[in-house]
Amino acid sequence: MKYVILKRISKFFSVGLLATLIHIGVYSGILSCALASAQTANFLGFVIAFVFSFIGQTFITFELKKGEFTPTVFIKFCSIALLGYLLNAFWVFCINELLSLNPQWAVVAIAGLTPAVTFLFLSKWVYKEATIND
Repeated sequence: MKYVILKRISKFFSVGLLATLIHIGVYSGILSCALASAQTANFLGFVIAFVFSFIGQTFITFELKKGEFTPTVFIKFCSIALLGYLLNAFWVFCINELLSLNPQWAVVAIAGLTPAVTFLFLSKWVYKEATIND
């Protein structure tokens, strides 16, 4: 049981890291070619990374079979992605506005707390059926 959970956490962070690299690559590529504004490049990078993350988390991390995939799973995944974004905005607000620290310190919570929260929600709500035997 512990091995299954550790394996799933490892897959979760691997997919997340690759999604982050995709986001950065798309963003940087669009900017370096002067194809769009920074906000547009960021949005396109986010969308492409989101699609990759959804596919990776659904079919690699949580190993859903095609028959187990439903529109509800996608809607729940979208809501957790939004939650992750809002959590990150909250960390930035707390560090920068409330504590008056350098906003770079928010990276600690963004990299440590947000992934832990999103993993819990994904495993216990979005992909609950896939994790019943964990």
